[in-house]
Amino acid sequence: MTSHSHSVFRTIIISSVLAVLVLAMPARANSANDVASDVATAANDLYAKLSSLDSPGFAKHLQSEGFSEFNPDWNDLRQLDMKVFNGIFAAGAKIDLRISDLKVRVLGDATALVTGYRVGSITPPNGKPIYSKLALTMVWSKVDKLWMLKHVHLSNLNPNA
Repeated sequence: MTSHSHSVFRTIIISSVLAVLVLAMPARANSANDVASDVATAANDLYAKLSSLDSPGFAKHLQSEGFSEFNPDWNDLRQLDMKVFNGIFAAGAKIDLRISDLKVRVLGDATALVTGYRVGSITPPNGKPIYSKLALTMVWSKVDKLWMLKHVHLSNLNPNA
């Protein structure tokens, strides 16, 4: 092989490798967008199932140990599982919660961070609705091809911000 044909061969190989890399990049971007969309769907569905008091639908987003939660109304970190939510559902509370300004940040193949605001109301049995808008951060993990809620952090908004 002459040096000219070796140079042409090398150019073809490098061009081919670059073409494959460039073609693969949109697939990766689409994959990340698909993951973000799947997580957003799971997060919205979680609150839809909670608000409709749909225990089996809500449970599909939790593993048996449930998830941890910081809430500005509590003095500690709590672990919430289906036993807690089934008690809430059975007590007759009315729940109307959703996520506004939802954003998803994909942190890897199996972890995502959701941010936004939890807005709406919770009405205790025989009580008046308690309306709130709280800053929300959620951690989701993919387990056996399903997105599962792992942690929630709720914070009061700073009225002076």
